Amino acid sequence: MKLIKENTFGYETLYETLQYLPGSKKKTGRSTALISTSSADRGNLLEKYSHAFQNLASLERQLKKFTTTEEVMGLFSNSLKRVLTLKEAAIFYFDESGAILTPVVKTTAPVSTHFINTANKAGILDWIFDSGRPTVVPEFDNFKASGARLSYLLIPIIDDKKKKGILSILTPQPAFAVNSIEDQLIEIMLSLVFAKLESFRRREEMQSAYNELQVYQSKLSNDFKLSAIGELTTGILEDILSPLQVIMSYTDFLSNDTNVDDKISAAIKSQVKKVEAVVERLVKFASLEDGKFKLQPCNLNRLIQEYHKVIATTLRNDNYECIIDFENDIPSILSSPNYIYQLLTNLFGLIKSSKSGGGILIQTKYVNEKVLVKIITTDHNPMLNSSAAKGKEDINLQIISNLMRKHEGYVQTDSSPKAGSVVVLSFPLKRKIRG
Repeated sequence: MKLIKENTFGYETLYETLQYLPGSKKKTGRSTALISTSSADRGNLLEKYSHAFQNLASLERQLKKFTTTEEVMGLFSNSLKRVLTLKEAAIFYFDESGAILTPVVKTTAPVSTHFINTANKAGILDWIFDSGRPTVVPEFDNFKASGARLSYLLIPIIDDKKKKGILSILTPQPAFAVNSIEDQLIEIMLSLVFAKLESFRRREEMQSAYNELQVYQSKLSNDFKLSAIGELTTGILEDILSPLQVIMSYTDFLSNDTNVDDKISAAIKSQVKKVEAVVERLVKFASLEDGKFKLQPCNLNRLIQEYHKVIATTLRNDNYECIIDFENDIPSILSSPNYIYQLLTNLFGLIKSSKSGGGILIQTKYVNEKVLVKIITTDHNPMLNSSAAKGKEDINLQIISNLMRKHEGYVQTDSSPKAGSVVVLSFPLKRKIRG
């Protein structure tokens, strides 16, 4: 028996045999096999993975620097362009009702917003969420017999088993491989960006809650002051009315005396009646009763007229000329007189904050089942500028906005150095039925 020690057979290395391993799949149906079965494309595959890891590392590193949604979406769009050809990338969130999707960035093309909401109404998004997989949907408007020039790659965003939104990518690619490297890369990138956007949303919610807390604290303090002033005013006015009655009695007594000029007694009575009229208005305005915020039909013309009579002297002392222009027979709104007085108090406090004097025009009008109250002033108040930052609103304006939300209405403001300031309060006649 002869032993041959030389072996002429060649064996592949362990690395080279990995190409024969079958790819395992998760329950979601996405392949986790990261090794190509084609040895000819192995070099391209390694280059793809290298490029993918570099893209992910760059995205994660830059996400830590950005502090706005616009910056994050710009970075996300640029990162996606390194993965596939696209014209636009946008993330849409569901509203509270789940019926409307709004883009996280206002600069998103209206065409894309319309397409996404149309697809949602047609049930296409429901099917995508049920499958849990990216889906290519041809663009409806540009669809022809030869096919669509552009398509939307729609990727569902699900967090804690809840539908959060959708990633929309407008691309010329007519198809997309679900189990490809690009698919997995986009999924990882989306998870990073979504986590960043959620942190922004939580921060905004906390800031909004803090601002509302400040508003309600200010309103509570204001209500306490008004209550204290009302109680104090009632006592003071009673002290004023008693001497007035004595003056009137002695004036009647003196008028019977032939030596007293009738013009003098008439002048005294006239001035006393003016004081009594002012006192009655103050008593009516300052009266605070139990259940003061009970809803009832309120005529805005009458309430504004009564409020104007109370503050007319103060406005004149501050060099303001106030003109009232009411539309006749406007319908009553469902509110409380105290809500309206509170609105007017904060509104005039906001107007007089400039302390420059000028003209004030108050108008009321009934348009499209809404009662509008429009206040125009010659003052320029930067806090009333429509482009002013929301977090920097005057406390009076925040209280006005909250009270208008109670009426299911809204407030619009604008101001410029040349045109002055404009405040519009919109009160809807139709209100939601609350259980």
